Amino acid sequence: MVIELPFLKNGLSSKDSVNKRRELNLIKDAVFQKSNEFYREIIENTSDYISLLDFSGKYIYTSPSHRQMGYGQGELAGKSAINIVHPEDKTRLLPLLAKFARKVAAAKMGAILGVKKEAAALHLSFRFPDKTGDWHDLEATPNIIENPVGSGYAILLISRDVTERRKAEEKLKKDESFIVSLLKGLKDGFAVIDKSGRQLMVNEALCRMTGFSEKELLDQKPPFKYWAEEGLKDTSKVLNGAINGIEGEYELIFKRKSGERFTALVCPKKTVDADGNAIFFATVRDITERKTTEETIERLMRQNELILNSAGEGILGLDAKGNMMFVNPAADKMLGYRPGELIGKPSHITWHHIKPDGSNYSKEECPIYAVYKDGKVHRGTGEVFWRKDGTSFPVEYVSTPICEHNQLVGAVVTFKDITERKQAEEELLKFKFGLQHSNDAVFITDTDGNIIYVNSAFEKIYGYAKEEALGKTPRIIKSGVIPKEQYVQFWDTLLAKKTVSGEIVNKAKGNRLVNIDASDNPILDTGGNIIGFLAIHRDITERKSAEEKMKALNQELKSKVDELERFNKLTVGRELKMIELKKQIRAFEAGKKRTSE
Repeated sequence: MVIELPFLKNGLSSKDSVNKRRELNLIKDAVFQKSNEFYREIIENTSDYISLLDFSGKYIYTSPSHRQMGYGQGELAGKSAINIVHPEDKTRLLPLLAKFARKVAAAKMGAILGVKKEAAALHLSFRFPDKTGDWHDLEATPNIIENPVGSGYAILLISRDVTERRKAEEKLKKDESFIVSLLKGLKDGFAVIDKSGRQLMVNEALCRMTGFSEKELLDQKPPFKYWAEEGLKDTSKVLNGAINGIEGEYELIFKRKSGERFTALVCPKKTVDADGNAIFFATVRDITERKTTEETIERLMRQNELILNSAGEGILGLDAKGNMMFVNPAADKMLGYRPGELIGKPSHITWHHIKPDGSNYSKEECPIYAVYKDGKVHRGTGEVFWRKDGTSFPVEYVSTPICEHNQLVGAVVTFKDITERKQAEEELLKFKFGLQHSNDAVFITDTDGNIIYVNSAFEKIYGYAKEEALGKTPRIIKSGVIPKEQYVQFWDTLLAKKTVSGEIVNKAKGNRLVNIDASDNPILDTGGNIIGFLAIHRDITERKSAEEKMKALNQELKSKVDELERFNKLTVGRELKMIELKKQIRAFEAGKKRTSE
């Protein structure tokens, strides 16, 4: 019988049929030495994947162990194994199998001819998919046997899933590579010392840190070149402690090649090498910057403490239970306590347990305590805090969570007494109410002259709605009858931070002229700077009209009086003349009578 291997190019050599039959008979005699039942028992219970392939590479039989990959009994029958393996492995497997077939054929032929020539075993590795499509790493050993389920010969392939082992090997390689890279790239210095104290290894970081080369440091014995003379006692003590198995972290004084000193954090550890000999390794970290940072932080903490103690606002630090752990002087003063008296006390029942209306305030509804529930910042106003003496005061507060490693560990409450502000707000409300209900037109402009406020009287007197006036300038009420020079003097006076008052003529909406008794004033901030202008305009149009009428009536009355006076003068003169004439007549008659006597 001639065996043909169509999937293996250049496979068996073309010898005569007799030699081929002898080779196949030799293979057949070597296949099974025990009963088929014995081998079947082994095959069906092994975890290795056992399969038979014909010489075209198609599955003839697969063992039950293939169920581990999700394949049912006989599901792979008739399928090409070469086409199932990973495409990248296929091109690598084909020449290996061809070479193996040639060696097996040569060995079998040698056996027939009496020449001892063993065929080297072939170990294959390839990736094979399970039913879900995930790839498994398999290692396999092929052989050629007599087909136990049919005629002729078949390829026996025993495969083992080494996926987990490969993963472990890859992890080990990565770990080893990582350790090597870690030691080389470690920013901390690293040294290995044997039990005699001889320095066996130093990394680049230690060389950079100290300024000494690897050659200068290797094979040294204590004291090492980077040990500072003033720290020899402490450093030797640490090394001796490590020899005796004492571990820890130690701050030591080391020196660089230049002589510069630096503080190093040294962590020694005792271990054994591959031969069981005691060795010691130590990490060395230059903490000069850290020490400087710690000193800076300490200084900043002192400064912050001074700032907190000097702050005008009350500042309370609460722990996770709401107890006060920090109270600045301003908080003590506002709450009426002596320094330190509030430390450790629960915050809510101490100064926030009663509402402004006198009713009880529970922690569950307290917005300051809400920070412990949602971890958010809470702001509040319109509430009161209670003093030690039982009196209260209005406050504005902010409750801020304190978190460490995403864990809420407390809160900070900042607050201020807003009693004066509340009083000022009330006064401001009264002032606004007065302005809004004044009969005089009141408007305010910014420093650019834009109107930013008008009251209802402004709308009534000038006819402009609030929306029409805001954003405009007072030019909308300029009449044009006032001389330019008067406007220049007006602004010079205002900008000199003085009040301008007097009667002017303005123009209302619709070009109606309005007589105004005006008072214009600069608005100054606490620094005396002009931040706007306030105008109070009283409509005196009716008064001016009445005055004009009164003036006309007075003029008319004066004319009448003058005329009456002229009449009176004429009448009185006539009467005086009559009296004088009567006197003359009486005198004449008296003289005449005396003459007659």
